[in-house]
Amino acid sequence: MLPVALAGKGHAAISAAPAVRTVCNERTFRLTSGISYPTGWRLEVLPPPDGDVDLTYRCLAGRGVDALAAPTLTDR
Repeated sequence: MLPVALAGKGHAAISAAPAVRTVCNERTFRLTSGISYPTGWRLEVLPPPDGDVDLTYRCLAGRGVDALAAPTLTDR
């Protein structure tokens, strides 16, 4: 959950917040994906929609536009 103090803040402030960075980071990516190297992966934070009472944010990982040709995280 997003800390209440960050509710309504912009993407840059939420992405840089220490509370969010402790969750959305390379270590978490390695632990949850089973991929031991984050090279080539772009990690991003998806904040909750403005005005939403649900303060759930998401940590996303991708390789860029159209860079994933097949499922990558299945069978891990």
